[in-house]
Amino acid sequence: MIRLIKNRRAIRDYDTSKDVPDELVYQIIEAGGYAPSAENQQP
Repeated sequence: MIRLIKNRRAIRDYDTSKDVPDELVYQIIEAGGYAPSAENQQP
């Protein structure tokens, strides 16, 4: 997962024929919580 985040790219052409498992979505959202924010502003 960390390798994917470090090597991320802006993708604009998605393969909508593939489903993303809910657990993976939750892991990605959790990882986003560790990203830096301006002046430590948090939702």
